[in-house]
Amino acid sequence: TLSAWRQGSDALAPGHCSVNKLTEAAYEPRPAKKSKKKMGAQTHIMPSRHAAMHVLDGLRRQQNDQLLAILEEEQAKEAEREVRMSDVYQQKDKARLERIFSQERAEASLRIIEITARHEKMLAQSMIQIGLS
Repeated sequence: TLSAWRQGSDALAPGHCSVNKLTEAAYEPRPAKKSKKKMGAQTHIMPSRHAAMHVLDGLRRQQNDQLLAILEEEQAKEAEREVRMSDVYQQKDKARLERIFSQERAEASLRIIEITARHEKMLAQSMIQIGLS
């Protein structure tokens, strides 16, 4: 949920699979020939390239949905800010509100940057996990 993202959790939004479930779904049973890749002390069976790309596309879609939800939330907050600002007539009150709104916008911007960086990291880790990097 959005509050989980704000708190720095790696939890996904409701109805979304975890990265491990997505990568598990990419593994297709193959008859005799299985390519394996050593990753530290673990051995991973490599999924087909098509299945791996499908997993990554799903992860990208989830990440884009999460960012879109945040952007829509911020757009609604901005509309609310405009309404609040239009209700204020004294210049000193407008200046005070503008400082507050500026801080809120800066915090939202940092939040979006942090989430984007987390998404990039998750994507890179998933690519390594399923053998695409």
